[in-house]
Amino acid sequence: MKPVIEFEGVSKEYKLGEKRSTDGLRHQLARLFQKKETLHSRQKENQEKSFFALKDVSFTLNEGEVLGVIGRNGAGKSTLLKIMSRITPPTHGRIVVRGKLASLLEVGTGFHPELTGRENIFLNGTILGMTQKEVRKKFDEIVAFAETEKFIDTPVKHYSSGMYVRLAFSVAAHLESDILVIDEVLAVGDIKFQERCFGTIRRAVGSGRTVILVSHNMPSVTSLCRQGLLLQEGRLTHGGPISDVVLQYYQQGGHSSSCVSFDQLSKKVGDEIVELKKVSIMNQKDEVVSEVDVSDSWQVEMVVDVLKARVVTLIPNLHFYNSGGICVFIVHGMNCSFEKEGRYKIKCVVPENLLNDGAYFISVAVSSYDPTRVHFYEHHCITVNVRDGFENLNSRPRYSQSIPGVVRPLLKWHVNSN
Repeated sequence: MKPVIEFEGVSKEYKLGEKRSTDGLRHQLARLFQKKETLHSRQKENQEKSFFALKDVSFTLNEGEVLGVIGRNGAGKSTLLKIMSRITPPTHGRIVVRGKLASLLEVGTGFHPELTGRENIFLNGTILGMTQKEVRKKFDEIVAFAETEKFIDTPVKHYSSGMYVRLAFSVAAHLESDILVIDEVLAVGDIKFQERCFGTIRRAVGSGRTVILVSHNMPSVTSLCRQGLLLQEGRLTHGGPISDVVLQYYQQGGHSSSCVSFDQLSKKVGDEIVELKKVSIMNQKDEVVSEVDVSDSWQVEMVVDVLKARVVTLIPNLHFYNSGGICVFIVHGMNCSFEKEGRYKIKCVVPENLLNDGAYFISVAVSSYDPTRVHFYEHHCITVNVRDGFENLNSRPRYSQSIPGVVRPLLKWHVNSN
Protein backbone atom coordinates (compact mmCIF):
# COMPACT_ATOMS: atom_id res chain seq x y z
CA MET A 1 0.00 0.00 0.00
CA LYS A 2 1.33 3.42 -0.95
CA PRO A 3 1.85 6.11 1.76
CA VAL A 4 -0.97 8.64 2.08
CA ILE A 5 1.54 11.51 2.29
CA GLU A 6 4.92 11.77 0.55
CA PHE A 7 7.37 14.67 0.83
CA GLU A 8 10.43 14.49 -1.44
CA GLY A 9 13.05 17.23 -1.10
CA VAL A 10 10.45 19.90 -0.31
CA SER A 11 11.74 23.46 0.16
CA LYS A 12 9.97 26.78 0.59
CA GLU A 13 11.89 30.00 -0.03
CA TYR A 14 10.67 33.47 0.91
CA LYS A 15 12.14 36.81 -0.03
CA LEU A 16 12.62 39.09 2.93
CA GLY A 17 10.31 42.07 2.64
CA GLU A 18 8.32 40.46 -0.15
CA LYS A 19 4.54 40.61 0.01
CA ARG A 20 3.15 37.09 -0.12
CA SER A 21 0.53 35.92 -2.59
CA THR A 22 -2.05 35.67 0.19
CA ASP A 23 -2.15 39.48 0.34
CA GLY A 24 -4.93 39.39 -2.22
CA LEU A 25 -5.64 41.02 -5.58
CA ARG A 26 -6.10 44.51 -4.11
CA HIS A 27 -2.57 44.60 -2.70
CA GLN A 28 -1.06 43.15 -5.87
CA LEU A 29 -2.76 45.77 -8.05
CA ALA A 30 -1.63 48.54 -5.73
CA ARG A 31 1.99 47.48 -6.15
CA LEU A 32 1.70 47.82 -9.93
CA PHE A 33 1.24 51.58 -9.50
CA GLN A 34 4.33 52.09 -7.37
CA LYS A 35 7.10 54.20 -8.81
CA LYS A 36 9.37 52.24 -11.12
CA GLU A 37 12.51 53.21 -9.24
CA THR A 38 11.07 52.04 -5.91
CA LEU A 39 9.91 48.78 -7.44
CA HIS A 40 13.30 48.05 -9.00
CA SER A 41 15.15 48.88 -5.79
CA ARG A 42 12.91 46.57 -3.77
CA GLN A 43 13.25 43.76 -6.28
CA LYS A 44 17.04 44.08 -6.14
CA GLU A 45 16.99 44.05 -2.35
CA ASN A 46 14.65 41.06 -2.23
CA GLN A 47 16.94 39.11 -4.58
CA GLU A 48 19.82 39.68 -2.20
CA LYS A 49 17.87 38.71 0.93
CA SER A 50 15.93 35.49 1.18
CA PHE A 51 15.47 32.60 3.58
CA PHE A 52 14.17 29.04 3.49
CA ALA A 53 11.21 28.36 5.76
CA LEU A 54 11.70 24.71 4.74
CA LYS A 55 14.84 23.18 3.27
CA ASP A 56 14.96 19.77 1.58
CA VAL A 57 12.40 18.01 3.79
CA SER A 58 11.58 14.38 2.96
CA PHE A 59 9.34 11.89 4.77
CA THR A 60 6.41 9.52 4.23
CA LEU A 61 3.31 8.83 6.31
CA ASN A 62 1.21 5.69 6.06
CA GLU A 63 -2.54 5.38 6.44
CA GLY A 64 -3.76 5.40 10.04
CA GLU A 65 -0.53 6.77 11.53
CA VAL A 66 -0.50 9.68 13.98
CA LEU A 67 2.44 12.03 13.43
CA GLY A 68 3.61 14.75 15.79
CA VAL A 69 5.58 17.65 14.31
CA ILE A 70 7.56 19.63 16.88
CA GLY A 71 10.22 22.33 16.91
CA ARG A 72 10.90 25.75 18.27
CA ASN A 73 9.15 28.90 16.99
CA GLY A 74 10.19 29.61 13.41
CA ALA A 75 11.30 26.02 12.75
CA GLY A 76 8.96 25.67 9.76
CA LYS A 77 6.14 23.60 11.27
CA SER A 78 3.24 25.75 10.07
CA THR A 79 4.84 26.16 6.64
CA LEU A 80 5.04 22.38 6.32
CA LEU A 81 1.34 22.02 7.14
CA LYS A 82 0.32 24.82 4.76
CA ILE A 83 2.21 23.12 1.94
CA MET A 84 0.63 19.79 2.87
CA SER A 85 -2.82 21.44 2.85
CA ARG A 86 -2.13 23.05 -0.55
CA ILE A 87 -2.48 26.55 0.91
CA THR A 88 1.10 27.44 -0.01
CA PRO A 89 2.99 25.93 -2.99
CA PRO A 90 6.54 24.66 -2.45
CA THR A 91 9.50 26.34 -4.13
CA HIS A 92 11.15 22.98 -4.82
CA GLY A 93 10.28 19.35 -4.28
CA ARG A 94 7.38 16.97 -4.72
CA ILE A 95 4.33 16.38 -2.50
CA VAL A 96 1.77 13.62 -2.88
CA VAL A 97 -1.41 13.50 -0.76
CA ARG A 98 -3.69 10.51 -1.27
CA GLY A 99 -7.14 11.06 0.24
CA LYS A 100 -9.36 13.89 1.43
CA LEU A 101 -7.49 16.22 3.78
CA ALA A 102 -9.04 18.53 6.41
CA SER A 103 -6.93 21.31 7.93
CA LEU A 104 -7.41 22.96 11.31
CA LEU A 105 -4.64 25.51 10.87
CA GLU A 106 -6.29 28.71 12.02
CA VAL A 107 -9.48 28.15 13.98
CA GLY A 108 -12.16 30.60 12.90
CA THR A 109 -10.81 31.41 9.45
CA GLY A 110 -13.83 32.15 7.24
CA PHE A 111 -16.15 33.31 10.03
CA HIS A 112 -17.96 36.58 9.35
CA PRO A 113 -18.67 38.65 12.49
CA GLU A 114 -21.97 40.04 11.17
CA LEU A 115 -23.42 36.59 10.40
CA THR A 116 -25.12 34.40 12.97
CA GLY A 117 -23.65 31.18 14.30
CA ARG A 118 -26.04 29.21 12.09
CA GLU A 119 -25.04 31.14 8.97
CA ASN A 120 -21.35 30.84 9.79
CA ILE A 121 -21.62 27.08 10.20
CA PHE A 122 -22.84 26.77 6.62
CA LEU A 123 -20.34 29.35 5.35
CA ASN A 124 -17.35 27.86 7.15
CA GLY A 125 -18.38 24.30 6.32
CA THR A 126 -18.47 25.21 2.64
CA ILE A 127 -15.03 26.84 2.87
CA LEU A 128 -13.66 23.66 4.46
CA GLY A 129 -15.06 21.50 1.67
CA MET A 130 -18.37 20.24 3.04
CA THR A 131 -21.50 20.20 0.89
CA GLN A 132 -24.71 21.88 2.10
CA LYS A 133 -26.20 18.41 2.56
CA GLU A 134 -23.26 17.34 4.76
CA VAL A 135 -23.55 20.49 6.87
CA ARG A 136 -27.30 19.99 7.40
CA LYS A 137 -26.70 16.35 8.35
CA LYS A 138 -24.11 17.28 10.99
CA PHE A 139 -25.61 20.61 12.05
CA ASP A 140 -27.08 19.40 15.36
CA GLU A 141 -23.83 17.58 16.26
CA ILE A 142 -21.79 20.70 15.50
CA VAL A 143 -23.97 22.93 17.68
CA ALA A 144 -24.11 20.41 20.54
CA PHE A 145 -20.33 19.95 20.50
CA ALA A 146 -19.79 23.73 20.62
CA GLU A 147 -22.49 24.21 23.31
CA THR A 148 -23.89 27.24 21.50
CA GLU A 149 -27.55 26.18 21.18
CA LYS A 150 -28.92 29.31 22.90
CA PHE A 151 -26.91 31.69 20.73
CA ILE A 152 -26.96 29.91 17.37
CA ASP A 153 -29.05 32.69 15.76
CA THR A 154 -26.98 35.53 17.29
CA PRO A 155 -24.23 37.27 15.24
CA VAL A 156 -20.87 35.81 16.24
CA LYS A 157 -19.48 39.30 16.90
CA HIS A 158 -21.40 39.10 20.18
CA TYR A 159 -19.85 35.73 21.10
CA SER A 160 -17.20 35.41 23.77
CA SER A 161 -13.80 34.29 22.53
CA GLY A 162 -14.43 30.84 24.01
CA MET A 163 -17.77 30.42 22.22
CA TYR A 164 -16.23 31.60 18.96
CA VAL A 165 -13.37 29.10 19.17
CA ARG A 166 -15.63 26.22 20.20
CA LEU A 167 -17.96 26.76 17.26
CA ALA A 168 -15.10 27.14 14.77
CA PHE A 169 -13.36 23.98 15.97
CA SER A 170 -16.61 22.05 15.97
CA VAL A 171 -17.25 22.84 12.30
CA ALA A 172 -13.77 21.76 11.27
CA ALA A 173 -13.76 18.67 13.49
CA HIS A 174 -16.96 17.32 11.94
CA LEU A 175 -15.60 17.45 8.40
CA GLU A 176 -15.35 13.88 7.11
CA SER A 177 -11.83 13.33 5.82
CA ASP A 178 -9.15 10.68 5.47
CA ILE A 179 -6.38 12.94 6.81
CA LEU A 180 -6.71 15.44 9.67
CA VAL A 181 -4.12 18.22 10.01
CA ILE A 182 -4.09 20.16 13.30
CA ASP A 183 -1.89 23.17 14.12
CA GLU A 184 -1.88 24.35 17.76
CA VAL A 185 -5.67 24.49 18.07
CA LEU A 186 -5.42 22.59 21.35
CA ALA A 187 -3.74 25.61 22.94
CA VAL A 188 -7.00 27.58 22.94
CA GLY A 189 -10.18 27.29 24.97
CA ASP A 190 -10.78 26.17 28.54
CA ILE A 191 -9.80 22.84 30.08
CA LYS A 192 -13.19 21.25 29.41
CA PHE A 193 -13.07 22.26 25.76
CA GLN A 194 -9.49 20.99 25.35
CA GLU A 195 -10.51 17.62 26.81
CA ARG A 196 -13.33 17.46 24.29
CA CYS A 197 -10.86 18.25 21.51
CA PHE A 198 -8.62 15.42 22.70
CA GLY A 199 -11.59 13.08 22.63
CA THR A 200 -12.37 14.10 19.05
CA ILE A 201 -8.80 13.48 17.96
CA ARG A 202 -8.65 10.13 19.74
CA ARG A 203 -11.85 9.05 18.02
CA ALA A 204 -10.34 10.11 14.69
CA VAL A 205 -7.27 8.01 15.46
CA GLY A 206 -9.41 5.07 16.57
CA SER A 207 -11.38 5.18 13.33
CA GLY A 208 -8.18 4.71 11.32
CA ARG A 209 -7.81 8.28 10.08
CA THR A 210 -4.34 9.67 9.52
CA VAL A 211 -3.56 12.59 11.85
CA ILE A 212 -0.77 15.18 11.77
CA LEU A 213 -0.48 17.27 14.92
CA VAL A 214 1.69 20.35 15.49
CA SER A 215 1.98 21.55 19.07
CA HIS A 216 4.35 22.94 21.70
CA ASN A 217 2.40 20.96 24.28
CA MET A 218 4.60 17.91 24.80
CA PRO A 219 2.05 15.97 26.91
CA SER A 220 -0.44 16.30 24.03
CA VAL A 221 2.09 15.15 21.46
CA THR A 222 3.40 12.19 23.45
CA SER A 223 -0.07 10.97 24.45
CA LEU A 224 -1.58 11.17 20.95
CA CYS A 225 1.32 10.39 18.59
CA ARG A 226 3.47 7.35 17.94
CA GLN A 227 5.81 8.89 15.35
CA GLY A 228 7.38 12.34 15.26
CA LEU A 229 9.34 14.83 13.19
CA LEU A 230 11.69 17.45 14.63
CA LEU A 231 12.29 20.62 12.61
CA GLN A 232 15.05 23.14 13.22
CA GLU A 233 15.45 26.27 11.10
CA GLY A 234 13.47 24.68 8.28
CA ARG A 235 15.38 21.40 8.22
CA LEU A 236 14.23 17.96 9.32
CA THR A 237 16.79 17.02 11.98
CA HIS A 238 15.20 13.92 13.48
CA GLY A 239 12.38 11.49 12.77
CA GLY A 240 11.20 8.31 14.44
CA PRO A 241 9.36 7.19 17.59
CA ILE A 242 7.83 10.19 19.34
CA SER A 243 9.74 9.58 22.60
CA ASP A 244 13.05 9.77 20.72
CA VAL A 245 11.99 12.92 18.88
CA VAL A 246 10.83 14.67 22.07
CA LEU A 247 14.13 13.77 23.75
CA GLN A 248 16.06 15.26 20.82
CA TYR A 249 13.86 18.38 21.01
CA TYR A 250 14.83 19.00 24.63
CA GLN A 251 18.50 18.19 24.03
CA GLN A 252 18.49 20.43 20.95
CA GLY A 253 17.74 23.35 23.24
CA GLY A 254 20.72 22.49 25.43
CA HIS A 255 18.52 21.44 28.32
CA SER A 256 20.45 18.35 29.34
CA SER A 257 22.25 15.17 28.30
CA SER A 258 23.04 11.78 29.80
CA CYS A 259 26.25 13.03 31.46
CA VAL A 260 26.99 16.50 32.82
CA SER A 261 30.28 17.59 34.42
CA PHE A 262 30.01 20.87 36.29
CA ASP A 263 33.78 21.24 36.56
CA GLN A 264 33.95 21.42 32.77
CA LEU A 265 31.11 23.93 32.72
CA SER A 266 32.89 26.10 35.31
CA LYS A 267 29.60 26.20 37.17
CA LYS A 268 29.44 25.91 40.94
CA VAL A 269 26.39 24.00 42.08
CA GLY A 270 25.98 23.81 45.83
CA ASP A 271 26.92 25.71 48.97
CA GLU A 272 29.55 25.70 51.69
CA ILE A 273 28.47 22.21 52.84
CA VAL A 274 28.21 20.16 49.64
CA GLU A 275 28.86 20.74 45.91
CA LEU A 276 27.68 18.78 42.89
CA LYS A 277 30.47 17.85 40.46
CA LYS A 278 28.99 15.36 37.99
CA VAL A 279 25.79 13.49 37.11
CA SER A 280 25.57 10.48 34.77
CA ILE A 281 23.19 7.84 33.48
CA MET A 282 24.96 4.47 33.64
CA ASN A 283 24.13 0.90 32.66
CA GLN A 284 24.82 -2.24 34.67
CA LYS A 285 28.45 -2.20 33.46
CA ASP A 286 29.03 1.34 34.80
CA GLU A 287 29.13 2.71 31.26
CA VAL A 288 27.63 6.11 30.47
CA VAL A 289 24.58 5.63 28.24
CA SER A 290 21.76 7.79 26.91
CA GLU A 291 19.34 4.92 26.30
CA VAL A 292 18.36 1.87 28.37
CA ASP A 293 16.07 -1.07 27.78
CA VAL A 294 12.83 -1.21 29.73
CA SER A 295 13.73 -4.73 30.91
CA ASP A 296 17.21 -3.74 32.24
CA SER A 297 18.13 -2.03 35.48
CA TRP A 298 20.21 1.15 35.27
CA GLN A 299 21.55 3.79 37.61
CA VAL A 300 21.90 7.48 38.21
CA GLU A 301 25.32 8.45 39.55
CA MET A 302 26.05 11.72 41.35
CA VAL A 303 29.58 12.82 42.21
CA VAL A 304 29.65 15.33 45.09
CA ASP A 305 32.25 17.03 47.27
CA VAL A 306 31.26 17.08 50.93
CA LEU A 307 32.96 20.16 52.40
CA LYS A 308 31.53 19.98 55.90
CA ALA A 309 30.63 16.58 57.31
CA ARG A 310 28.65 15.92 60.48
CA VAL A 311 27.17 19.45 60.40
CA VAL A 312 23.88 18.16 58.99
CA THR A 313 22.53 14.86 57.70
CA LEU A 314 22.73 15.05 53.91
CA ILE A 315 20.00 13.34 51.90
CA PRO A 316 20.41 13.01 48.11
CA ASN A 317 17.18 12.91 46.09
CA LEU A 318 16.14 12.44 42.48
CA HIS A 319 13.04 13.79 40.75
CA PHE A 320 11.88 11.85 37.66
CA TYR A 321 9.81 13.71 35.04
CA ASN A 322 8.32 12.36 31.84
CA SER A 323 8.56 14.19 28.51
CA GLY A 324 5.29 15.97 29.24
CA GLY A 325 6.76 17.68 32.32
CA ILE A 326 4.82 15.52 34.81
CA CYS A 327 6.71 14.43 37.92
CA VAL A 328 6.50 10.63 37.90
CA PHE A 329 8.06 10.09 41.32
CA ILE A 330 10.72 11.37 43.76
CA VAL A 331 13.20 9.13 45.58
CA HIS A 332 15.31 9.98 48.64
CA GLY A 333 18.56 8.36 49.80
CA MET A 334 17.59 8.18 53.46
CA ASN A 335 20.24 5.57 54.23
CA CYS A 336 23.17 7.48 52.73
CA SER A 337 25.85 8.58 55.21
CA PHE A 338 28.73 11.03 54.81
CA GLU A 339 30.94 10.77 57.88
CA LYS A 340 33.90 12.85 56.71
CA GLU A 341 34.86 15.48 54.18
CA GLY A 342 35.81 14.34 50.68
CA ARG A 343 34.51 13.22 47.30
CA TYR A 344 31.68 10.70 47.11
CA LYS A 345 29.96 8.75 44.35
CA ILE A 346 26.26 8.29 45.01
CA LYS A 347 24.41 5.68 42.96
CA CYS A 348 20.69 5.12 42.75
CA VAL A 349 19.64 1.92 40.96
CA VAL A 350 16.43 2.07 38.93
CA PRO A 351 15.04 -1.49 38.70
CA GLU A 352 14.07 -3.18 35.49
CA ASN A 353 10.45 -3.10 34.31
CA LEU A 354 9.59 0.04 36.26
CA LEU A 355 9.40 2.97 33.81
CA ASN A 356 7.47 2.70 30.57
CA ASP A 357 9.22 3.44 27.30
CA GLY A 358 9.79 7.13 26.61
CA ALA A 359 12.04 10.07 27.43
CA TYR A 360 12.63 11.02 31.08
CA PHE A 361 14.26 14.05 32.67
CA ILE A 362 15.91 13.76 36.04
CA SER A 363 16.41 16.59 38.50
CA VAL A 364 19.08 16.03 41.19
CA ALA A 365 19.32 17.54 44.65
CA VAL A 366 20.88 17.20 48.08
CA SER A 367 18.94 18.47 51.07
CA SER A 368 18.92 18.24 54.85
CA TYR A 369 16.27 18.53 57.55
CA ASP A 370 15.88 20.07 61.04
CA PRO A 371 15.85 22.72 59.69
CA THR A 372 14.90 21.98 56.09
CA ARG A 373 17.54 23.20 53.67
CA VAL A 374 18.23 22.54 49.97
CA HIS A 375 21.96 22.62 49.32
CA PHE A 376 21.54 22.34 45.54
CA TYR A 377 18.82 21.49 43.05
CA GLU A 378 19.48 21.07 39.32
CA HIS A 379 16.20 20.93 37.38
CA HIS A 380 16.10 18.46 34.43
CA CYS A 381 19.82 17.97 34.83
CA ILE A 382 20.11 14.78 32.76
CA THR A 383 17.95 12.83 30.35
CA VAL A 384 17.49 9.17 29.53
CA ASN A 385 15.47 7.39 26.88
CA VAL A 386 13.82 4.17 28.05
CA ARG A 387 13.35 1.97 25.01
CA ASP A 388 11.09 -1.04 24.64
CA GLY A 389 12.71 -3.31 22.11
CA PHE A 390 9.63 -5.58 21.90
CA GLU A 391 11.88 -8.62 22.39
CA ASN A 392 11.10 -9.12 26.08
CA LEU A 393 8.00 -11.31 26.26
CA ASN A 394 7.96 -11.04 30.05
CA SER A 395 7.17 -7.31 29.90
CA ARG A 396 4.73 -7.40 26.95
CA PRO A 397 3.57 -10.93 26.12
CA ARG A 398 2.42 -11.00 22.49
CA TYR A 399 1.22 -7.39 22.71
CA SER A 400 2.63 -5.18 19.95
CA GLN A 401 0.76 -1.92 20.58
CA SER A 402 1.78 1.06 22.69
CA ILE A 403 1.31 0.51 26.42
CA PRO A 404 -0.13 3.64 28.08
CA GLY A 405 1.13 5.11 31.32
CA VAL A 406 4.51 6.11 32.72
CA VAL A 407 5.19 3.09 34.93
CA ARG A 408 4.71 -0.58 34.05
CA PRO A 409 6.06 -2.79 36.86
CA LEU A 410 5.90 -6.56 36.72
CA LEU A 411 3.67 -7.44 39.65
CA LYS A 412 2.98 -10.88 41.09
CA TRP A 413 -0.26 -12.52 40.05
CA HIS A 414 -2.03 -15.47 41.64
CA VAL A 415 -4.79 -17.58 40.09
CA ASN A 416 -6.76 -20.03 42.23
CA SER A 417 -9.50 -22.27 40.97
CA ASN A 418 -12.65 -22.57 43.05
